[in-house]
Amino acid sequence: MALIQCPECGKMISDKATFCIGCGCPIEEIVTNDEINRENLSAEELFELGFLYHEGENGHKIDVKKAFEYILLAAQKGLPSAQWKVANLYYAGDGIEANNEEMKKWIITAAKNGHDIAQYTLAEWYETGEFIEKNIQQALYWYEQSAIKGNVDAQFSLGSIFYQGVLVPQNFELAVKWFSEAAKQNDEDSILCLNDCILLGLGIEKDPEKAVNSYLQLAKNNNNPEAQLRLGDCYLHGLGVQVNKQRAIYWYTLAAENGSEDARQALKEL
Repeated sequence: MALIQCPECGKMISDKATFCIGCGCPIEEIVTNDEINRENLSAEELFELGFLYHEGENGHKIDVKKAFEYILLAAQKGLPSAQWKVANLYYAGDGIEANNEEMKKWIITAAKNGHDIAQYTLAEWYETGEFIEKNIQQALYWYEQSAIKGNVDAQFSLGSIFYQGVLVPQNFELAVKWFSEAAKQNDEDSILCLNDCILLGLGIEKDPEKAVNSYLQLAKNNNNPEAQLRLGDCYLHGLGVQVNKQRAIYWYTLAAENGSEDARQALKEL
């Protein structure tokens, strides 16, 4: 049982009732009232109704087709979050027959309207050639649009692209810029990559001790196997610390126990 609000008197009543005990309004009129007024609803209200029908909340029985209709209306009114959701519903065949062309259309629309996850998704498509013709410049453009909005995955992707120098000329300064932005959001992969640059002085002032301390925090506090692997490397080769084979073995062992194949291989070679 769920409670719904009577549009006539505002009283909360059971969705199992046949009429409102406060004013006598028929329950069918209460439940269908949103359909009668949907042309006057805002995009945000339509999206919310779609969610309620999709999840079966607040007196709305689950109806994925009706949910899709409301979310589509919200998308057509220009709501980026609804456009992103419609794309996902088309992809999954949820409430509508699966249709990759419609999915692609709405991803592009949401991206152009500033939805950061849609922008990141579109960038991935342009990078890989999935669903759309491969275009590295377009991939960079959409990664940057998403990254500017604070999308940590886009920030890390940009950092990786400029660090690796495979798709574009290598640029450690730009790699550091985007790894730094993602690191501010506590993205562990970005923190590791940023400190790889600091360790070797790539695009930023070299400071091996600072890098080692950062690895140590992740290794101890987050039990991060990649940080543990890097500590093993640092102790083995004397990067930011004195060479200490036993400490190297210690950190390699922890990393290996946490799933690092590189650490397992390092232990075999010692």
